[in-house]
Formats: sequence, C-alpha cells, structure tokens
Amino acid sequence: MKRSGFTMIELIFVIVILGILAAVAIPKLAATRDDAKATVKGQEITGLISELGNYYTAHGTLAAKISDITNVKTKEAGTVVLANNGTITLQDSSNPLQDCVVIAMNKVDDGNVTVKAGAGTSAECKGMRRIVASSLKLTDLNTTGKVVLYGGDSNITY
Repeated sequence: MKRSGFTMIELIFVIVILGILAAVAIPKLAATRDDAKATVKGQEITGLISELGNYYTAHGTLAAKISDITNVKTKEAGTVVLANNGTITLQDSSNPLQDCVVIAMNKVDDGNVTVKAGAGTSAECKGMRRIVASSLKLTDLNTTGKVVLYGGDSNITY
C-alpha cells in the first residue's frame, strides 16, 4: 500500500519559502504603520494650526491654555500657557523624547504663530514635518527653518 503525503524535503522548502515571504513583508508592514502614524499626527498639527488661527480670528487673542482651543494631544498635555512665548511641542508617538514639530506663540495679543521643526530624527518626525510643510505649501520644514502663520495685522507670511 502506497501512502500519500508530503516528504520532509517538500515541507522544508515550503517553510523556507514562507520565511522568505515573511522577511520581505514584515518590514513593509512596519513602514506602512509608521507612515500612518505620521499622517495622523501631521493632520493633527495642521488642524491645530487652523484652530489657533480660527480662535484668534474669532476672539482677537489666543486663549490662556491650549486645551481651551484644541483637543490635540501635545507634550504639555493641554496645560501649556499661551501667554508670552508659549510653545506647543508635538512628539514621536513611540519615542516621547523626540520633538517633531514646535509651534510657538510670540505674544497672546499679536496672534503670531510660528511653526518650526523639532530636533527629532525618527521616520515619524520626518513624515510629520513633510505633511505639515505640504499643508503650509512649503517645500520642507527642516530643523533650521520656521514659518510665521498668523499676525495681528494683515500680513501673513510663509
């Protein structure tokens, strides 16, 4: 009687092929996850910038706390005081020591909002900066550049 089934060699080949496929697919999936995180954070930053502008337009001043303007999660956990030289720092979600984007208010009453790159070098930080730069119609938001978005007068400079 002849038994049907797979030989040991055939099973080993199948396992090797599955291992090769997994070695190729797993890094691609991880990169996709990082891109998704960066996209979400970049959209949050863009929304935050828009909310700051909307609040200033509606009230003629910025709120005393960022939590009064937006629900975007920041390093300061919503407690940052926007009085003179208040800053909002947005970080890498997997490494909170990496500051990706810094938003600064020069004074509450003049409405100037400055967006600049943080010192973070992770892929998520780079992706966040790329998305923010794209939404602000800039070529890049690098570590040396900054952009002033809203002013107390009619001048809005990029």
